[in-house]
Amino acid sequence: MWSKIKSIAVATIPAAYAAVLLVFILGTYVPVNPHFTLIKVSPSLEKNGVFLTVYFSTNTYPVIIEVYDENNNLIGRTIVTKGDRGAIPLTLPLLTPRKLAAHVKIYVAGDLVVDQTYVFKSNLVCEKIELKLTTGQEGLILQRVDLAVRNTGELPAPVTLDELKVLVDGDYVPSPRGYRIIPAFKLFTVSVPIGKTVDPVSLLKKHSVKVSFLGKEKTWIIPRLNVSVKVVQVIKEGNLTKQVVLEVENNWDYSVYLTWFKLVCNGKEVFFKASPLAVEAHKRAVVALTLDKPVDCKVVALYIGEKMLVQYSQES
Repeated sequence: MWSKIKSIAVATIPAAYAAVLLVFILGTYVPVNPHFTLIKVSPSLEKNGVFLTVYFSTNTYPVIIEVYDENNNLIGRTIVTKGDRGAIPLTLPLLTPRKLAAHVKIYVAGDLVVDQTYVFKSNLVCEKIELKLTTGQEGLILQRVDLAVRNTGELPAPVTLDELKVLVDGDYVPSPRGYRIIPAFKLFTVSVPIGKTVDPVSLLKKHSVKVSFLGKEKTWIIPRLNVSVKVVQVIKEGNLTKQVVLEVENNWDYSVYLTWFKLVCNGKEVFFKASPLAVEAHKRAVVALTLDKPVDCKVVALYIGEKMLVQYSQES
């Protein structure tokens, strides 16, 4: 077709105006010396999704790109009227098998110039699993799991969070569902929020956390709470106790919050404000417990759950 158009254009009007006339009449730009060179066909991850991008060099338009799957179903079609590339969006079902067999047909000025199948694969490997733990006034918090996933293939691949398993003491902990797209030939960190809390009383025994993902598994052992307490001073207002000063030694791996403890005066729980609020891991601190209101307190004791940590008698 290109040779026929060229012959007509040269025979009737100057070559410089032939292409302009053909664009006007046919919507097709065919220069005196048309050429088309396919450079590469490659999947790419863009801000708005995954695409199969066709790169080429040409001076002839339009370039029509059609992509079919291995069952000869049309994936997408695009018409390029300028530039040197065309992109077909790839949907999630096409990426999930982690293999894409794309049959590409390219038409230039109406002629089929490329008719070829390309196979692209992804290969996801979980290289590292990290568990982010912290403590708060409500207890020990499993904040999130960080997954370092490498895609050694050329096809961007979705990694579904359904493959993530988190077990605390053997019990399954639900985590968010969904997926992340891992770029080709990249190491990518996927952060998954967990939000599981272990209450303070349960911290009197050790716990295990096991995380598995893409065939990789890691287990953490959380030791039981290890803290020692001494009563340093009891401050009175008249005959009433208004403040109890403690020396708290935290031999545990995480910060300990004073709100985990129960202060009991003469067998009854009293409420207090602590300063500081927490003692850091493997640190010792003097902590002042200021009672909400002064009380008559002959015997003061500090508990976590039913476990007594210290008892102090003010009776002479």
